[in-house]
Amino acid sequence: MLPQAHRHAKAPMPSLVLALGALLLALVTPQAAQPSSKSNPPNPPKSRPPSPNPGSKGFERLQLFGKAYVDASEWARANGCSVRWLKPREEFLISNDKLRLQLNVDGKRALLNGVQVWFSSPIVVHNGGVCFSEVDLQTLIHPILFPNRRERAAKTIVLDAGHGGKDRGKVAGPYEEKSLTLALAKELRGLLEKQGFHVALTRTDDTTTERDDRADIAREKGGDLFVSLHFNSAGEAGPSIRGVEVYCMTPAGENSTNGTSDPSERQYAPGNRFDAQNVLLGYEIQRAITRRLNMEDRGLRRARFAVLRVAHMPSVLVEGGFLSSPAEARLVANPAHRRKLAEAIAAGLNAYLQHTDPKPSATPKEPKSTKAKPRAKQTPSQLPSKVPTPEAR
Repeated sequence: MLPQAHRHAKAPMPSLVLALGALLLALVTPQAAQPSSKSNPPNPPKSRPPSPNPGSKGFERLQLFGKAYVDASEWARANGCSVRWLKPREEFLISNDKLRLQLNVDGKRALLNGVQVWFSSPIVVHNGGVCFSEVDLQTLIHPILFPNRRERAAKTIVLDAGHGGKDRGKVAGPYEEKSLTLALAKELRGLLEKQGFHVALTRTDDTTTERDDRADIAREKGGDLFVSLHFNSAGEAGPSIRGVEVYCMTPAGENSTNGTSDPSERQYAPGNRFDAQNVLLGYEIQRAITRRLNMEDRGLRRARFAVLRVAHMPSVLVEGGFLSSPAEARLVANPAHRRKLAEAIAAGLNAYLQHTDPKPSATPKEPKSTKAKPRAKQTPSQLPSKVPTPEAR
């Protein structure tokens, strides 16, 4: 065999062939990544899509009962909270200076900053740790704790006085739901108009309005928010059942609070476009009513009522008391109580808008005076903070 140099001398390769070979080699050979001043972030794992909320990233998802669950302690630590058992394997507390979330294990009820809320899936213990479903994290906890602001302020509120005309609603002795809801809607309209809102009603007198038409009426009136007003009945449960409930649309694929539903009914509906806004609106109204009035807190709940299912804007349904309770029926029939109830609903609406309307633009500064003023010495409490404080909930 000839030496290597001799073999190349015997069979020289034309320069054009060498150039083409180098080009082909460069095309098919993967190159080492070069440092760049503008590096691209890696794609997120397909099994863990990024969340729009700041408190939901990077948690391990556990598959329990055919659903994705999140470890509550892990979520708590990521959000600066401590955890402890109030009652072993029964009540679990997540808390810090701004949050108190009390979870009832093996049930769906929880207290979020003192307001009862109903989860879509059971809160469970797995491998010694408390877990809640990812759906509840994304459609209940996060929308309340991390609200998003709208691009424009809400100006028109549509109030829906439940029932009417041939539909009397619940009837308890001399009290008809259709009359009480209309009286409450008119009381609330007056309060909101004085606060500068444009308010429209789906009915202004004792006329029949079909349930499926009410959401369309709200859209035709240019509504930014929709509040349907009702009063409740416990049926066979008897007169001992009392209190206030606020309902918002059930998340797609989940069961409603008051029972299971057929799989065909659990599909995505137009009202699900506003899941985050619906739950925050319902929470603030439930919170305002239960804090201002001496009425039992029966919680923020989920349902697929027609007015919620086909809604074209953030929507809730308020059950302002039980007509099946003689004492509570007399209460809601009292104009003074209805006034307080209207004031509480208005307060809840305003609390919601404070968290969701665009932040007001900065007030223009006044021209500086040409006369020099002595600078006051700042105490430590007056010194500006380097880090802005996040919006408190």
